[in-house]
Order: sequence, then C-alpha cells, then structure tokens
Amino acid sequence: MMYDEKDIEGGLNFDNLKAICSQLTKEIKGIFEGTGMYFQILSRVKEAKSIASKLASGNYENGGKKIQDLIGIRIVLYYFDDINISKEILEHIFNRVDEWSESNNDVDEFKATKRNGVFKIPKEFMSLYIEEYWELPIDRTFEIQLRTMSFEGWHEIEHDMRYKKNEDIGDLWQDNYSLSRMMNCVLANLELCDWSLVNVFDKLAHNHLETGKLELMIKSRFRLRMKDEPLNPEIAEVFAQRPQLAKKFYDCSRQQLIEELLKHEKPVITPSYIIRMLNEAVVKDAQIESACDGIKWKKSEKVQVRSSCKKVTGHPAFNYDVILGRDSDRSLDEEWVGVADVLYGWAYDMFGNVFEMPEETCDFQSETPGYKLSVKLNRAKYKTNVYAMYIDLDRTGTMWNVHTECTELEGKLHFTVRVECDSVHVIPEQELFRKPYFIKEMNTKFGFVDIIKLNGEIHRIKTSEELENMKKFVDNIKRKMPVVVVCQDGMEEDKALIKMSGLSKAIDDYAHLFFAGAEVFEGLAEFAGRKADELDGSVILFWRKDAKMRMSFYSRQQVLNSQFDFNRFVYSNGQIYDKAFRRKILQIIKTHNRTDG
Repeated sequence: MMYDEKDIEGGLNFDNLKAICSQLTKEIKGIFEGTGMYFQILSRVKEAKSIASKLASGNYENGGKKIQDLIGIRIVLYYFDDINISKEILEHIFNRVDEWSESNNDVDEFKATKRNGVFKIPKEFMSLYIEEYWELPIDRTFEIQLRTMSFEGWHEIEHDMRYKKNEDIGDLWQDNYSLSRMMNCVLANLELCDWSLVNVFDKLAHNHLETGKLELMIKSRFRLRMKDEPLNPEIAEVFAQRPQLAKKFYDCSRQQLIEELLKHEKPVITPSYIIRMLNEAVVKDAQIESACDGIKWKKSEKVQVRSSCKKVTGHPAFNYDVILGRDSDRSLDEEWVGVADVLYGWAYDMFGNVFEMPEETCDFQSETPGYKLSVKLNRAKYKTNVYAMYIDLDRTGTMWNVHTECTELEGKLHFTVRVECDSVHVIPEQELFRKPYFIKEMNTKFGFVDIIKLNGEIHRIKTSEELENMKKFVDNIKRKMPVVVVCQDGMEEDKALIKMSGLSKAIDDYAHLFFAGAEVFEGLAEFAGRKADELDGSVILFWRKDAKMRMSFYSRQQVLNSQFDFNRFVYSNGQIYDKAFRRKILQIIKTHNRTDG
C-alpha cells in the first residue's frame, strides 16, 4: 500500500507525538544528569515527508517489518567508554526491542562508532496519545542513538556524502577509490582521538595517585562533572596515615560509580562524596566509613515548530474537600485567622513580585497580563476565598487556575481546593496533577478530617466489629477520599507483601489506609464481592460513593507482577514490584482525584 504525506498527517497526531518525545527526552536527560557524565541530548519526531519516503521503499507493511524510529533521541557522549555504560543504563530503564545495532569495522574499512537501540514507548507516555491504534506500519517504539562527540558531526557528513545514493546523478565515490580510502583514514583518526583521550586521563589519574594528589586522581580517573574542592579533613587524614588505601579507590570502575550515583537523588558530586559512595558499595573500609559520617547524603530541548493558533483545552488538575481538624485549645476565630494567614502567605509568595501586595493578611485584588489574584476575607462569617491565575513559565500556552475556599460549616471550617489547567498543549498525566504547596502547610498546622482524620495512620482490622466500622465508613456518602485496604494473612506490617510505611507515606494526603488480617477475610470478601481465598496479598481500593465505579481489586499476583515500563528506580534498593505497585496506586488515585473530584 502506498502512503503520501496527507495519509501520514491524517493517520498520526503529531502534536501528541511531540509531547511524548518531549517527555521522554526530559526524563532521560534527568537520569543522565544524575550520573555526572558529560553528555548532550537531541530529539525529534520523524516528519510526515520523511515517513512517506521511507514507506515508499516498500520495505514496511502491517504484519511485517515496521518503522521503529518515529521518535528518535540522540545522546552525544564526551568519552567513548560511556557508550557501553549508557547502554546498560537504558536497558535497565526501558524495554528494549531486538539487539543493539552497532558499527562493525574490519581492517580495510572504518565506520563511525555508533550504537542504535530500539525501545518500546512506555504505556505511561503512550497514554498521551488519544487514538488507541493507528493503521500505518509504524511500531510504538522509539530509537536511541549513542554517539561520541568526535563522531557527532561526522554522522551527518557520512549520511549525506558517503552512503546516501542518488540514482539520478550517480555514485559520489565511484572511480575514486583512493579518496574513499583517505576518508577511512580520517575516520580512523577520529576513533584514535576517542581512544587516546580516555587513555590520557587514565595515565594522568595514575600519576596523581603516585604523587598522592587524591582529589586530582579522582577527577581524572572518573571524569565526571563534580565540584572541585578538597577532601574532607577526616578522610584526608585516613589516606595520609594509610597511603596504599587510595589504590583500592583508584581500582573501582567508572561504571560501578555511575551505577551508585543513580541510586542517589540529585547528588552534589564532590571528591568526598565519591569516596563515601565507593566505600559503601565496593571498598568497605571501616576507617573511611567513620570519616565520612559528616557528608550530606541524598540516597534515595524543546523542538521549535511552526504552528498556527490552537484551541485552549481545560483540564482538571487537583480537587480537595475536607474539614479542618479543630484544636480544642483554639477558638474557631483563631483557627480562621490562621487559615487566612496561610492562604494569604502562599498568595504573597507566588505574586509578591508581580503585584504590590501588603505583607499583612488583607483583602486584595489585582490583575495584569498572565496573572490574576483575588483574596476575599469575611471574618464575621468565617469565610476565605482565594482565586489565582498564572502563566506556566516552563510551557508556553499554558495557564493554571487555583480556586480555594474555607468557610464555616456546623462549627468547623470546611476547606476546598480546585486546580485547573488551560493549555493549547497535550499535558503529560504526571505533570497535569498539581497540588498547591499550601496543602501540606494546612495539614501540618490544622489537620484534615474526612469523617476520620487524614494523618497517615494505618487502621488495623482484625475483629468483626472493626470490619463493620470500616464497612460503614466505606458506605458513608459524606466520605470524599478513597479507601485502600491491604489484605494480609497475619498482621505483621513489616512482613506485608507491600511495605505499609512506604504506601502510607505515598498516599497520605489522598486516601485512607486499612490493613486487614485473615480473621476478617470472609466478611470483607462478601462486602467486596470476591472470594475469601482471593484476598491474601491483595489490595482493594474503594472509591467515593458518587464516583464512576465502586471499587478496584488487585490480586496478589497482580501486585507481584507489577513492574515499570519506564523504571527510573531500577538502581534503588528494595523490591521493584513493591515500588512499582505503590507508584501505580498513587497514579490511579491522583487520576481519580482529578477526574472524579
């Protein structure tokens, strides 16, 4: 079947594909920045003209070979040994399709060093694509190309000036064999430059090791972006007493170090930080461990396109509806004043540089292009209204709207928040959900109540009476937040299939958490419409009474089979299924918060 440009443009949603490409690029860039490696990243969505030309070759068809590089990402590395390290990182994070395509040179021919890998577009990114299927012979994959800086420019020359054939004008190199050989020599020299650069730094590192200049040894041995500062005095003292110890750190590989860095959250890389990291992972010297105690530890390109005007689409981004937990030592008036101060303080922090606002809490209204703020206070009726609108500085064509109200209800303060996003773009799911930071401060100062307190407590159910209370709570029409029930044969939380402390922390502000033992499985199974023998290791999620569905059920096997399509946590410690399922539940709850709030 033949396809022209109009077929391609009609069959693919390029705006959505560019959003997927942008998000993939952003995530990969964030991961690589955490490694300290020197790199650049480029990306593109293949143009309709290029797709049509490729399909016209006749090599692609549905049911057979498909185009795999609809989205292309190129990572340009400064050192050639980072290519294999990058391959390992990417294979752990994404699901690879087929083998890497690599340049293989023989003694008579040189080709530019490159690695091309094809990966599945993760489901969480494909959710940006509205159409579920497309008819074109194009895989839901993206290609990552790994190059060194030496060869980056050469690839364009090679593609257009050496291997690209044109039947109309002939072969550029025909009858010019000697010149073609000279091209090989140029390529060979580029490869020699890559190899020589690494060897120069390895030799430099060894020289600094021999002379005891440990900071310089670390910098030249590991070749990462790091702060140039001396080793901590305690660490330097250990090396001064035991000079031979430095060799153990010199012998650690860059790959070991980079894999350790991936376990840390935005580390500030210094020579001391590297020593502590390698000591914990590889060397394990007791004196160095003691000397490292004071080190702070953090373990844990936009494509320019021509476009016409686009329709603005509104998206719900966050919903909250709770009662504030009254403090018996505080009057309603005092509590209202405290709430007004928190909300006005947030508005002042957000808009103080935009409008001339009084520092003291008061009524305030003003607007200017891209920004609008309204604060209305009624102390007599214990009522506070805040409306804020502001442009997204990171994404053109996007506005955020925050509506907040706190009003007296039956002697307590009723607190609601609604956030909406207006944008001409497709916004990634994980970026669309937006909880204002004043939520955390309000919860800390006043506490939230959704019939019962929302305080991260794990409610244990092991008696029929406790089960009945939970059932009444689930069926209460006034309940606003979902209820998560983890079912486990035995009440030892530390032995639960899912780490309860981690789950509690993840869903603290968004849901109630219950832990049900085998003693109540029969009654709980009947209430949930399941079989009792299905419950052990399962998770039940009860939604609001007025939501689109009553409950969601996740079996033990579904929990154990949880995995990341895009696994940014692969280098962290702990069971992957636990983190994957926790993240899945949190994302489901956040989506529910936006769409059914």
